[in-house]
Amino acid sequence: MTYRKLVPIAALAFLAACGSPPEQAPAVASLPSVTSSAAPTRAASPPGTAEGGGPAGIRLRLDTSDGEEARLWEEWKVCMFANGGKELTDELGIQIGTSNRMLDVEKSPREAHQKCQPKKPLPPVELDERTNPNYPAQWQEMVRCLRKNGLMVHADEPGSWTYDGQDSALDADDEEALQDRCMHEVFSAEK
Repeated sequence: MTYRKLVPIAALAFLAACGSPPEQAPAVASLPSVTSSAAPTRAASPPGTAEGGGPAGIRLRLDTSDGEEARLWEEWKVCMFANGGKELTDELGIQIGTSNRMLDVEKSPREAHQKCQPKKPLPPVELDERTNPNYPAQWQEMVRCLRKNGLMVHADEPGSWTYDGQDSALDADDEEALQDRCMHEVFSAEK
């Protein structure tokens, strides 16, 4: 799963927090992911249990492919729309999955959220502050890795970084590959 596509990550962070929509800030990257060259593995964990005993959703893994992640988000979004989820047509909507339909999470009924919660993709445990107590320190380490390798950024907060006032000297593909490599080095158990 690659995260040059920042909208899905902002959406993931927003949905995991169950708060208000993420603020749009220029030149900010959030929760880049890892592309693994290892043999294919199961892309996501089965649904777990949320606080209060309900189903939590489907836990993504660091090695979840872009295609698998998009498929899982699309399944959740289809469920939301099928259960009364509201479509948003402006740029503040969450455009995730494979279709161009944008979901207005805030205006979608509570019943749709409850019904579709078991299908909602959750961040990998390594990238979830609720399940990884070392996440803030590891995020700082990942940003140091990016800087060491030529991407001049600084951490805004765990899960978010911003360019240091200039555009990246790396092209988009190289930047994405570097983010993936640093993420894997820092958050992977293979460290």
